Amino acid sequence: MINKELISKIRDLGFEVTPDFRGELKVFSEEIPTEEMIKNIFQLLTIDEEIFFWSDIDRGGIDPGCYYSVYAVGDGMVYNLGNHGWSSGYKRATVDAMAHIIVKNWDKYYDARTQEFRNYIMIKKNMLPNGEKNRLLKVK
Repeated sequence: MINKELISKIRDLGFEVTPDFRGELKVFSEEIPTEEMIKNIFQLLTIDEEIFFWSDIDRGGIDPGCYYSVYAVGDGMVYNLGNHGWSSGYKRATVDAMAHIIVKNWDKYYDARTQEFRNYIMIKKNMLPNGEKNRLLKVK
């Protein structure tokens, strides 16, 4: 659940956390975090939260990159890639593999609109309906 306690715990891990008007958390670090730091964030989350970030490393078709939606499910992670109308469908990843992907993408994409690097992830409430959340639990 996204609340003051979660914000405090993420800050204790060494990140800056900025809640926005929608209740989403921008989890920011000027320095590239270690995979262990990212795995510590994963331990704080449940299927009721979504990690959302941009990757310019993973590309689909002609898109310059894609968005990851990531969910903590059991002892692993389930993710979906997408951009401009395409989606990878749900896939499973280990905690180690997903932490590696996030660290690899940290501070790689320059956003010309904001004129800054996207050196953050977003944590937001998982808005999937319960039936869809149940599907996440079954992804192999």
